[in-house]
Amino acid sequence: MPVILADLQNQPFYVAVDGTSVYWTTYGGGTVMKVPRGGGSTTTLASGESSPCGIAVDGTSVYWATGGGTVMKVPLGGGSTTTLASGQSGPCGIAVDGTSVYWTNTTGGTVMKVPLGGGSTTTLASLGGGATPYGIAVDGTSVYWGNSDACTVAWSFSVVPCQWSRHLGSRSPGRTAMSTVAS
Repeated sequence: MPVILADLQNQPFYVAVDGTSVYWTTYGGGTVMKVPRGGGSTTTLASGESSPCGIAVDGTSVYWATGGGTVMKVPLGGGSTTTLASGQSGPCGIAVDGTSVYWTNTTGGTVMKVPLGGGSTTTLASLGGGATPYGIAVDGTSVYWGNSDACTVAWSFSVVPCQWSRHLGSRSPGRTAMSTVAS
């Protein structure tokens, strides 16, 4: 039987977890929330966000994207939010490693990254052809993403821009996950 950790949430779409808490975004409520893994009181980490989408967590911060084209972070305990990137085109999926935050731009068809503290953004892959990347993961050496329009999962050999990529699978033969990888 499932255990309800938080109820009456307004469209909780994305979830992340660390050793102590569960974190989520409420797409309709414009909030970033957390609750202890064992249950208890919920905490609002950020509010007033434009359709928060995607969520990731590391040892110090919670990261998410917004429908307003920004990539954000807030300390695990709450506090002031920080804009890491702005002017993005439909950021949604988000992942984090020890140096960078990664996300997919669903409208722009790109895979991006920015340093944990903010700064210049880097395009890791420009998928073209009406691509719609959503989910993303990183393992320290590679970045992986799903492309819903092409029915594929793809990866880049490196977490830095490169010209090599690999197509992992497709339900539609002949449709690739990307047309180009940024160099």
